[in-house]
Amino acid sequence: MGDAPESVLTDLETEYCPPLDPALFAAIANDYDISDPNSLIELRETLDTLKASAAEQENTAFDPSGTSGTAVTADTDGLASEQSVSQRTLGSLESNIASLESELSSLSLDRDGSSQNRVTLCSPTQQDMRPFAEMGLEGKTDYLIEMFPSVDQFTVVHTLKKCGEDVDRTMDELLNLAFFEDTNDDEVETKITIPKGVDGFQKGSASEGRGRKKRRNKKHKGLGFLSESDNGSLSSADERASAENKWATAMKDVDFICSRTYLSSKAVSSTYHSKGASLPATVHALASAESDKHAETIMKDPVTITQIAELQQDFTSIPPEKLAGLLRLARNSISAANELAKVMITAPTPIPLHDIVKIIAPPIDVDQVTTPRTRQSSSSASSMSPPRGATTTDYNTSHALATSHLLAGQSAFSKAHSAYRRGRSDPLMSAAAGYYSSVGRDHIALARRESAAAADAYVTAQSSARVLDLHGVSVQDAVRIASQKVAMWWDSLGDEKFTPGKWGVVREGFRIVTGLGRHSRNGLARLGPAVARSLAREGWKVEVGTGELVVTGAVRRG
Repeated sequence: MGDAPESVLTDLETEYCPPLDPALFAAIANDYDISDPNSLIELRETLDTLKASAAEQENTAFDPSGTSGTAVTADTDGLASEQSVSQRTLGSLESNIASLESELSSLSLDRDGSSQNRVTLCSPTQQDMRPFAEMGLEGKTDYLIEMFPSVDQFTVVHTLKKCGEDVDRTMDELLNLAFFEDTNDDEVETKITIPKGVDGFQKGSASEGRGRKKRRNKKHKGLGFLSESDNGSLSSADERASAENKWATAMKDVDFICSRTYLSSKAVSSTYHSKGASLPATVHALASAESDKHAETIMKDPVTITQIAELQQDFTSIPPEKLAGLLRLARNSISAANELAKVMITAPTPIPLHDIVKIIAPPIDVDQVTTPRTRQSSSSASSMSPPRGATTTDYNTSHALATSHLLAGQSAFSKAHSAYRRGRSDPLMSAAAGYYSSVGRDHIALARRESAAAADAYVTAQSSARVLDLHGVSVQDAVRIASQKVAMWWDSLGDEKFTPGKWGVVREGFRIVTGLGRHSRNGLARLGPAVARSLAREGWKVEVGTGELVVTGAVRRG
């Protein structure tokens, strides 16, 4: 480095900085002998790779949802609500896995050039079965009209003819049109208009009248908007039907304890999950453990004894030893110990019996109705399905395992890259590079599998029997989960879907909440259209609504 001309370094820094950071450039250039032409070529190759990666990151638009905005694996349509912390974590994990996977693939370190162990991103399954392939023009039109009730019939027919009666192409255009119009309509209806003149003193303004007229027109088109009273009852029913976000509740409970004690979130989370996610039981266990740990000295402190006597006036049912444990956890803060004691005497909400025991009728085989096949073949299901069931998988555990495998893959990638650079002069290092590359791919496969398990647990926690909420997961996981859950819902209906008296259950359908995509990159919905397109190609009858999809059954063939 001492013999390297300063002009060469200056030219290289001018060429690569920006987008590269000057400190990073100096650290990398220090590893090469610039006076050697071959070493200078290697340095340029390394800088070109880093420059391309930096330029790609700079061109990536800002994603308000905090999910890194990856178009393939980490693009979500989640809302920035209580789920934001878990959503950012899950989305960034997906993005990191995909990024590391692409870096390992670009190394091409296999000695025999084979790529049989490579992990590739799941692309939409190319299915041979198309339930609408045998339909005529009238059948295709009816199918699309049912799928897009918010789009007028003329637009559907015109788009179908413009696409040469290709249902796939027509579906793509109508999906974009439906989600785009839903977003615009929602923005228009949320604008506040100030009535002027005499109309300002009337109960119903002219703008409200126009809004009701617009809604009546949309009702004739098939959207079926309800009146204000009906809409209020429907929203209350939806609130009762929507499942409580258990993971957001767990995060709140852990934060509640951590903010009032000296314990770390890791220690509290471990006890919280071991006690069945019960906040009172967790506080009881922590207070007992703290009291037993300092049993000899905790009751000899006169200040602590005075504080215990003060707390016992309000909490006579709690033993003095546990109150002493609470005080020590709360750093002898009376107010914090008081709040923890209130939680201790709170009875946990019992789990409903219907959530513990569920009777599901077995599916029957009927010729005229074909249940669509799932998107994944047996081979892809074995590689992508979670290692445990979605209802028993712990989100935190799966996420921690995925993160650990990701870190191990990053370490293997770093070693493989270092060995690859030295392999040109030492043949043994080429073999080492191939080994570390294989280890890295194995860790990536495990990380992706655990990430899928975490996504399953996340969605299951915020969904119910007939409502699937896909907020907070990537497009890839959303498509996979929707395909599995719809098939499970259809099979769970048993004989009801073929009994005339029970057709109302089928007509209610299976709701899939996807959102409007406001928090996606560029504000364009990706999750909803991807899920709708996948389900339709699998043979499900899908109705596209505002921020949600409704599956009403399987397409009849014949």
